[in-house]
Amino acid sequence: MGTNIKVQTCLWFDTGAEVAAEFYAGLIKNSKVTETIKQNGKPLTVTLNLAGHEVMLLNGGPMFKQTEAASIMAICDDNADADRLWKAFIENGGTESHCGWLKDRWNVSWQIVPAAFIKMASDKNPEKVARMMEAMMSMKQLDIVKLQKAFDGK
Repeated sequence: MGTNIKVQTCLWFDTGAEVAAEFYAGLIKNSKVTETIKQNGKPLTVTLNLAGHEVMLLNGGPMFKQTEAASIMAICDDNADADRLWKAFIENGGTESHCGWLKDRWNVSWQIVPAAFIKMASDKNPEKVARMMEAMMSMKQLDIVKLQKAFDGK
């Protein structure tokens, strides 16, 4: 068995991989474009380190479309970062979905999740988790204050 296996996510774009990579790298802290491979003078693949996760964006043409079946989860330490990401994706041509999900202008699905949500969702008390999850089902962008109140039974 090989010991040097590297795993990388590849997202298929019709066009716009270079613009998307620059947008993502500018939006997500500790991210940067690391490589661009061109074919006939145009970007074919753009690789970026997205907060420690390597992602390749491929300009592959219109054959395949992004779907909600795959998404990028951005776990935010605080509500300010979650709000900033949500606003940036939506204001730049994205669309809101439900339960913390949205699509950016390239139709890539994102989950914008405050870290506090994950902590509550993994709590050992099923009643608290159920109340919080029920509250989440009515939201587009996750509202951690309302989720916390539901979790606490208030």
